[in-house]
Amino acid sequence: MNLTFSLLLILTVSACGFSPNNPDEINYRKLVDKKAEFIGKGIKVPSAKKKWDWLLPDLNSTAQKSSQAYQKPAGENGAKYLRSFKLYDSIGFVWSWQHQDLEVFLIYTFLGTNGYYIRTVHNTHDISVDEAILATYFDTEFSSYLQSFEVEKWQIDGIDDDYDIESLGFLGQELFSQTPDFNLFEGRILTLPWTYVKYENRQFYLCDRYYQDKPCWLLPASFLEFIKSKSLTNEIKNNSNYTYLLKVKFGDNNQISDVLAGNILRENSDYTTDTIIEWPIPKGYLGAGSEAFYIQSE
Repeated sequence: MNLTFSLLLILTVSACGFSPNNPDEINYRKLVDKKAEFIGKGIKVPSAKKKWDWLLPDLNSTAQKSSQAYQKPAGENGAKYLRSFKLYDSIGFVWSWQHQDLEVFLIYTFLGTNGYYIRTVHNTHDISVDEAILATYFDTEFSSYLQSFEVEKWQIDGIDDDYDIESLGFLGQELFSQTPDFNLFEGRILTLPWTYVKYENRQFYLCDRYYQDKPCWLLPASFLEFIKSKSLTNEIKNNSNYTYLLKVKFGDNNQISDVLAGNILRENSDYTTDTIIEWPIPKGYLGAGSEAFYIQSE
């Protein structure tokens, strides 16, 4: 995917405009040059706000699979999560692993809420993670207008495997729309917003408001135990005006094996909502302690 901007000024790196103490003020388009002379200048990229850690269990589940399926795969320890980042209106996340003597970065970059791209960077010149982020971001932007970098102190590749992600504004919709190229696997974690729960045949099912003609997904017994512990069983059985944002994990049978985190909202007649219950990502997962939030589509 390509970024679209009205104008791109490609200038040689200089000290002007670079203030490492105020990274949000950096004009990266004046610092990242096509001859890659920005490498070694110590440019830092700001992290995304902590709330975005809510996405980490989902993305880590696909990143680990991609790292093993890659042409230069990770070893037994898998990919290591490094950091998040924010560049202009883009949010991203970076993993890395060592393949023999080569460091490989895996970078997810979300372009607003409607687009994303996935890139790997082969670290052939001992560049930093910040420089790898800038290389992938501006490689995409430069190629929208002219050629890519004239000098590349790295190797950037796309990634083609069975472990695709979703754009931020459409989280969970692939599960219900069931497109042919969407892959469920054991251990995959998905965030499913704007769903509802129905009670049928003494079991709870998770359904989607937009794909009502599609099958619902059976919720595991642990969900019933959880709502019992909160004295919510009868309320959930008998109320259809509840909206759910659930983060779920899939087992080896392509069924939901666990509900990790989320919230339950009650929709009121005046179009307001009340939070009935909210529970964060548990210990043992990336982003532990992060709370659910709704991402508004553009």
